[in-house]
Amino acid sequence: MPLKYLSLSLAFATIALTVVKAQAQTNTAAVWKKTVTRTIDIPEPEDDKKHHLQDVNAYNTLLEALVSSINAGKLTAYHNNDNMFSAKLSIQDINKMTADKMDTQLVVDPVTKEEMSVIRVIVFNPGFVHKYRIQEDWTFNPITGKTGIKITGIAPVRNVYGYDAGLRGVQTMFWVKYNEAVPVINKYEHNHPENTIANLVWQDYFMTDAHAQPAYVMRIIDMSQPEDTIQHHLHNAFPDSTLTEVIIAGIKTGKLPVYSRHDYKLQKRLSMGVINNLLVAKTDTQLIIDPINNTEKSVVRATETDFDQSHKYGILEKWDFDAATGKTNIQIIALALVAQVLDDGAASSAEQPALLLRYEDIKKITARYEQYNPASTLAQHIWNSYFHTDIKPSVVK
Repeated sequence: MPLKYLSLSLAFATIALTVVKAQAQTNTAAVWKKTVTRTIDIPEPEDDKKHHLQDVNAYNTLLEALVSSINAGKLTAYHNNDNMFSAKLSIQDINKMTADKMDTQLVVDPVTKEEMSVIRVIVFNPGFVHKYRIQEDWTFNPITGKTGIKITGIAPVRNVYGYDAGLRGVQTMFWVKYNEAVPVINKYEHNHPENTIANLVWQDYFMTDAHAQPAYVMRIIDMSQPEDTIQHHLHNAFPDSTLTEVIIAGIKTGKLPVYSRHDYKLQKRLSMGVINNLLVAKTDTQLIIDPINNTEKSVVRATETDFDQSHKYGILEKWDFDAATGKTNIQIIALALVAQVLDDGAASSAEQPALLLRYEDIKKITARYEQYNPASTLAQHIWNSYFHTDIKPSVVK
């Protein structure tokens, strides 16, 4: 199924960034970790006959289902500012939070112009709560190319209105642990199959209506050539080499298997003849009309496929999501060289992924390149692209 390049809209309410330092052994990898929150919208479901036939006592909103389990002692609620799940809320706290509120307000009598006290009732309507914050722990192993996403918490979000009925903002009501809330969520979603958290979270990853699993995603990252430093020259005898040049050198020697950019399952290796044809520049003869004498003539146009000047790479990933556990697994399958196709008859160039290489096959090459270019690593660019920001992980023991 067609998927847009991954664009994650993340509300960074709480950000915890931790990197577990690798030990000296070469077979031990550093694991990068980040805690993020995103907001999903569960629209109020339509009240149809099927809903009533399944369960006449079913709750219309997920919030009601959660509060009912909390009141029954089956689910623990935590303070709205406590995404670490340490400050528990009592049943009384939850009942107070979801109860109607009465407030006395001073108003001016339009007839007598005197101030008078008026009691206003603010009715709490669970149907108005349809947004939820989802907290996730992201972990990334740059050696294996595996990313894991685990949903750890879920929190209902309500709108806060003033006495003039104007929207003042939004407020997280309380947090519950996702693994404890799964039975409640499953029961609710059984009666509301069109409003599942699993579908909403999955779709939010891709910013589109994506249902098929597993999903193969090609994302483009930009690895601009790093600055030329003294350390760079000392370590590298070829300081002007780019990662693309190093990879192409490996391809030409036959050490790197290459696959078609359409072969996401990497099943058929390309022959050297096909590879060489993709790497070389191409010419084409075209008939044009001479604007002076209005006669046809043949013109040779050159179309150059330029890999060396491109610092962009395609990252092919396989995404799997387990709704029962709230876990998503992302495996980097391949890296694609991005070709910059230049047409001397066109005003602009185009870039497209080409020449897929298995991630396992290029790890040694990228590791050696990154030793000389520590400021521009493939892993760091992949990690930053998940969050659309520059995340520099700190290293702790």
